[in-house]
Amino acid sequence: MTKTSTSKRSGSELFIVDNSNSDWKVREYLDQWTDVADRFDVATGYFEIGALLALDGQWQKLEKLRILMGDQVSKRTRKALLEGVEAAKIILDSSIEKEKESNDFLEGVPAIVDAIASGQIACRIYARDKFHAKAYITHAKQAVIGSSALVGSSNFTLPGLTTNVELNIQIRREVELLQEWFEKHWNDAENISNDVLKVIERHVREYTPFEVYAKSLHDFYRGHEMTVGEWELEQSRVYPILDQYQKDGYRALMKIAKKYRGAMLCDGVGLGKTFIGLMVIERLLHDRKKVALFVTKSARKPVWETELKLYLPDESGAFSNLAVYNHTDLLRGGKWEEEMDKVARMVDAIVIDEAHNFRNQAADRSRMLFDMAEGKQLFLLTATPINNKLRDLQHIIELFSRKESAYFKEAPLGIHSLPGHFRRMEKALEKVIDGNPYDAGGITLQEAKEVLSKDDLFRALVVQRSRAYIRQSQKQHRGREILFPERQPPNVVGYSLTKTYGKLLDRIEKAMSRNRPLLRLGVYYPLAYYIGEDEKIDPMEKGRQKQVVGLIRTLLLKRFES
Repeated sequence: MTKTSTSKRSGSELFIVDNSNSDWKVREYLDQWTDVADRFDVATGYFEIGALLALDGQWQKLEKLRILMGDQVSKRTRKALLEGVEAAKIILDSSIEKEKESNDFLEGVPAIVDAIASGQIACRIYARDKFHAKAYITHAKQAVIGSSALVGSSNFTLPGLTTNVELNIQIRREVELLQEWFEKHWNDAENISNDVLKVIERHVREYTPFEVYAKSLHDFYRGHEMTVGEWELEQSRVYPILDQYQKDGYRALMKIAKKYRGAMLCDGVGLGKTFIGLMVIERLLHDRKKVALFVTKSARKPVWETELKLYLPDESGAFSNLAVYNHTDLLRGGKWEEEMDKVARMVDAIVIDEAHNFRNQAADRSRMLFDMAEGKQLFLLTATPINNKLRDLQHIIELFSRKESAYFKEAPLGIHSLPGHFRRMEKALEKVIDGNPYDAGGITLQEAKEVLSKDDLFRALVVQRSRAYIRQSQKQHRGREILFPERQPPNVVGYSLTKTYGKLLDRIEKAMSRNRPLLRLGVYYPLAYYIGEDEKIDPMEKGRQKQVVGLIRTLLLKRFES
């Protein structure tokens, strides 16, 4: 034969195919055999799609092509088999992807799919032991030609058939022994034709434009980091239950706190400040911040802990970055001093419900909170930011402005003195209340609103919506309707003290009688029961006991009166 390497050994010719000759490779050897053979039996450590594509137009002439491959896994377990099948599929899938680099439309691959589906090509994987054999047994159509085999080191891959320097020797005698070996291992192998078919079909099936678009989006967003907006819509537990005005309030608070390190929510009672607070907390935790929540003792269990357990169950346990405290915990001793020290050192943000309780800077808990809040974001919730004086608001603001007079000097506020700014607002308020010094009797909320509504600082730091605003928001965004109580004129109710408490008053009058009182309080006036001679009674001691009883009875009577 030409284009082969031959040698004489024991009087026989040695036929070698090693891919070293540019015109004679394993591919050409198999190509020529497809013209005279009706079936191939292939044993290979690896199988790649390129091997069949290299024989495209020729392998179709065969009635049967059996491919027995290894799985590169030596353990004899079902798990090992599955791992081996997956490994073989990955190799096959990668070979198809590589083929796309030079064969955009994967010409020749659909024919392979049809052949596997019809059974013309069968694939099995040997998983009992590591299988690394390489053999190509060719069965001629004519008995005169007979069967032949090429045994060596070439895998059934494109490089194995074309470029790698291999060592393969043709066997023409005793091929039936090699066939018996193949049949034994073929029978012990697992059929994976369907697995191979699924891998190849994925690459050649026709996709609709929508599927291509969806796949493009999937690949584009696969490495995409979720934005805050996407997190709110897809993962937040609180955001979906908020009405639009509450969502607006939450976003405004986050924006204000980012700029000024503090923000205030001052919506009125019943407008959902708690839920906006919950959303702020969830967002802070999402941003991987440690949060301390301070609430009044009366609202802790029935309000905050209940809602946290319902809407943020994973964020209120022992392993959460959220800790809940009472206002009064700031001043407690013992272990609470250590707890407050941890808050000061470790917390990133503090949320305070009923924040107006910290308006008095001279109070111990206000000083404690001020020292603790250094370097932290503060979110302050209160329906009454001003109780008696405008300076109440100033003191609350100073919790995060750190009493820096020029904290708000930057544009657009341009306030170089916070105390001076509030003094100017006080003067404006005096004009509203006819020049009277309001400090003496306090101010009404309506009077304060008239001044604050025109103040740039208040609008910059405080989120406060009126009932009219919320009604309009609900109407515009089709949210849940909020029913506010209508104020009614006062009604005069007939009342009679005698009819209501007449009998009780008679009994009290009898009990308090000077002559024979029911309430004698003998333990304080034992001399009243003395039956000895009067000369032995100290008049001063008797008078003192009588006055003590009289004083106690008077206090009891006044307490009842109040």
